[in-house]
Amino acid sequence: MDAYRFHRLARTLNDRHFKDLVFNRLVFTAAEKSISLLSTNPMTPQQGIRRIGTENGAERILKQVLQGKRALKASGRNTEKRQLQTWIIRESFQGAYKTPFGTDITFLGADVTVPRSRICADLVGVDSQNRLVLFELSDKRQKNRLQRRMATLTKWAEDNMEYFTNWLLLGHTNGWNKKVRRIVVWPARRNDKKEKWDNEIEEYTYEKRPQNEFLIR
Repeated sequence: MDAYRFHRLARTLNDRHFKDLVFNRLVFTAAEKSISLLSTNPMTPQQGIRRIGTENGAERILKQVLQGKRALKASGRNTEKRQLQTWIIRESFQGAYKTPFGTDITFLGADVTVPRSRICADLVGVDSQNRLVLFELSDKRQKNRLQRRMATLTKWAEDNMEYFTNWLLLGHTNGWNKKVRRIVVWPARRNDKKEKWDNEIEEYTYEKRPQNEFLIR
């Protein structure tokens, strides 16, 4: 089976229907065996239609949603972390795949998995130096847990080097230089002083605004 089939399909559909998707706050995302049509509205995170297996099926479902003949379905809990993730996806998609962490980082995927692994990365990107960028989002300031999680994600990426190398080439990038950049995003606190992290982890903080909008620092 082509391991990248649905990554290619999601990208093709997003490029083909970019204006309609942005206007209606929607995006196609890829999983190992299907694609999903998801809301990018932080007020309705994780709502969508999942397990779409064909391009024709995706086109039909998108048309039905845009015409108001089919509704997105809720899935999972409406947590602050999911609201943040949805907001980042929306901002990245509207910005031609450039993330709100600077134009240096190109968005590639959310809730990313690889074949035969249960590990999932909240967000994955690639930067201008061709480094794979792994994001871990958290609505709690649990530094030790996040450092352990980042170590797990880094090993996961390095153990699946061939998969990520080939996948990055699908995203109109120059590939992967085999280096990993690690970014943690967690709630801001009053003094806004940055923590010292192991393994060159970069820290970004967020503030939640009305309508589930966010400010990233």
